[in-house]
Amino acid sequence: MIKREHLEILMESKLLITGLAILVSLILIAIFAGYIAPYDPIAQDFRPKQPPSSEHLLGTDELGRDVFSRLIYGSRITLYVSFLSIGVATLFGLPMGLIAGYYGGAVDKAISFIIDILLSFPAIILTILITAMLGPNLTNAMLSISVAFTPRIARIVRGQVLSVKEEDYVVASKAMGGKGWYIMLRHILPNSIAPLLVQVTLALGSAVIIESSLAFLGLSAQPPTPSWGDMINRGRRYIYTAPWMLTAPGIMITIAVLGFNLLGDGLRDVLDPRLRRV
Repeated sequence: MIKREHLEILMESKLLITGLAILVSLILIAIFAGYIAPYDPIAQDFRPKQPPSSEHLLGTDELGRDVFSRLIYGSRITLYVSFLSIGVATLFGLPMGLIAGYYGGAVDKAISFIIDILLSFPAIILTILITAMLGPNLTNAMLSISVAFTPRIARIVRGQVLSVKEEDYVVASKAMGGKGWYIMLRHILPNSIAPLLVQVTLALGSAVIIESSLAFLGLSAQPPTPSWGDMINRGRRYIYTAPWMLTAPGIMITIAVLGFNLLGDGLRDVLDPRLRRV
């Protein structure tokens, strides 16, 4: 149960509040995109590459589509991929880390071997490799991001379990006949959740960058679906004649990543007693 003093600590963290405000704003924009966007994001105009004006706040692209509307709808793709892919990575990485850290021995070696193999590839390279093999579409992009971040989640959890399982209350529970899964879920996991939350939040920011990179390469959502990465790819061709096509999605990606990073840093400061101000 969250106590009053915990809420007070949360409210005192400016980083956490700022990051949360940014992310809540982006989520609301994505949810109500149909009401916020003034135009259909795929509707074309016979006047392409119009500069920002009262009619088109952020101008139009090379096909005459409203950049502002595509930017609003593009937030849906980016946030959807980020939350779902990191959610799946946590769903698989969490039990892997728990089992490896708690049981140790051959089980730990087998799981750690898989983790080490996946971690030997940079996340962006692994996602590109998997998506290129499976085919360029949104589902495969999410799958590749999940695979890339599962071992990172598992390693964080494993490290925490190795530390927590030597605590007296865990040893006492074992002595009283507690079963493995009961001890892991009742005693170890609740005391390992803080660094996991921070890691997941930061991973969401990284997922935004990777999804945008895949979209830039044409490996994520396919046209005409609006995506920030695809908008940057199209805008780079007109960087000198229509710079608004490139800068607008770039700024949105920066804001989204900043929001996740600020939230992660705020959670770290709040959840780690050593970092709290006296």
